[in-house]
Amino acid sequence: MTRPISLFTGQWADLPLEEVAALAARWGFDGLEPCVLGRPPRRQPLGR
Repeated sequence: MTRPISLFTGQWADLPLEEVAALAARWGFDGLEPCVLGRPPRRQPLGR
């Protein structure tokens, strides 16, 4: 049984996701691990 191999997309953040997906498929990867840049939104305390 083989393990699926995914590609981390951070190195290709300047390309559209569709293009990265097409390249990954052509290179034989099984999936993508999307890179998320930045911080999550800051939550405000309740009642303020």
